[in-house]
Amino acid sequence: MDKLSAIQTFVRVAEAGSFSAVAKEQGTSQSSVSKSVAALEKVLGTQLLSRTTRSISLTEEGERYFEQVRRLVAEIQDAELALKKGEHQLIGILRVAAPVGYGRKVLLPLIDQFLTQHPEVKIDLNLNDGFIDIVEQCIDVAIRIGELPDSSLLAKRVGTTYRALMASKGYLRKIKKTIGVPQIPSDIEQHECVIYTGLQHMVRVLQLS
Repeated sequence: MDKLSAIQTFVRVAEAGSFSAVAKEQGTSQSSVSKSVAALEKVLGTQLLSRTTRSISLTEEGERYFEQVRRLVAEIQDAELALKKGEHQLIGILRVAAPVGYGRKVLLPLIDQFLTQHPEVKIDLNLNDGFIDIVEQCIDVAIRIGELPDSSLLAKRVGTTYRALMASKGYLRKIKKTIGVPQIPSDIEQHECVIYTGLQHMVRVLQLS
């Protein structure tokens, strides 16, 4: 006997006051519902329902038992409904980390749209160009630019970004007749460069500066 199923059946019979009504709800026979309740009574060693040809009523023991298990059955139903709702609707806090520029330009517009579609979600957005330990800081999703070191983390490529060396026209005119406009990467060593030191992979940049 499935005791939980038998308890749920008993609760519905007590609420409906009818074996046939519960049988119709469950898509089964009246005798099957009656046998389920009888099996529960046998396990408990007491009579829960008083049966006549015309009506069903709770015994004194049945009333006490009904009041206790009714709350349990209701909580189980609420838990199942919440779970089913969660399958179709995202709920909770999503912690996201991303570089500052990418976060402002790409993520912020998407976040507004995402929250409109999933109003039960709250996003904790961490914009930082430095290294973030996503495990230590409990980050759910992190956007990172560059080569990822080997780790147990799961990663998926979502796009490609490019870096370029830029110079103002005024600076190029200034150095054109002196050190000359750089033609190859090694020429950059002779020039004044503004370098963003927040990059994680700074070694490669410094090799060109």
